[in-house]
Amino acid sequence: MLLELFILGVAVSFSDAGSYIATFPDSLIPGVNLDVRITVLGASGTVNALASLHFVQNNSEISSTAKQVANGVPSTLAIKVPAGLPLSQYMVSITGSGGLTFKNESKVNYEANNLFLFLQTDKTRYSAGQEVKYRAILLHPNLLGYKGPLTITVFDAKSNKIEVIDHLKTKDGVVSGKLTLSREPVFGTWTIQVDAVVTELCHQTLCYEWFKLNLYNITLNSLK
Repeated sequence: MLLELFILGVAVSFSDAGSYIATFPDSLIPGVNLDVRITVLGASGTVNALASLHFVQNNSEISSTAKQVANGVPSTLAIKVPAGLPLSQYMVSITGSGGLTFKNESKVNYEANNLFLFLQTDKTRYSAGQEVKYRAILLHPNLLGYKGPLTITVFDAKSNKIEVIDHLKTKDGVVSGKLTLSREPVFGTWTIQVDAVVTELCHQTLCYEWFKLNLYNITLNSLK
């Protein structure tokens, strides 16, 4: 008896000889690896797993990766997605041989090169000499964390560059930083700018977002 189910990037197969579970995002992004996670259970031995990306219209292969998967041990196969991949229809194929034989395939959505950016600060108002703590969260449309390089630039209220931090790397799409304000800053609305480049091939800035900090001058008058 064999029962197979394939819904939204999840492949599940059960049989008397063994079973497997394969999961991957239901969309692909040019220049970002498509990770396929496979677990086999009840296999008679090591499984030779192959994951590949194809064009739907002619079934021609774009990229593939293979790995030996041990019984009961989750494994990841990273399909390299070319940075210059054109807008089209694509399909992911997964096959297994050796200790367990299986084959399955499913279409994946194409996502343009863009990111979602969320910027947070520990406060919304600061005074001179205080420390500004901030955090940037960058996500792809499939909600996977951005792993590429990025630059953070801080501008004062007169658009002067106060600090530029480049060659930053995110951890699961998150990067944090802090800035100590001077004792005599420019008062008004400050800005944090985040620039992220998805592919070094085209050096294209994908993310350009503003977050405003309200910096107020606080004057203390002594009582007479």
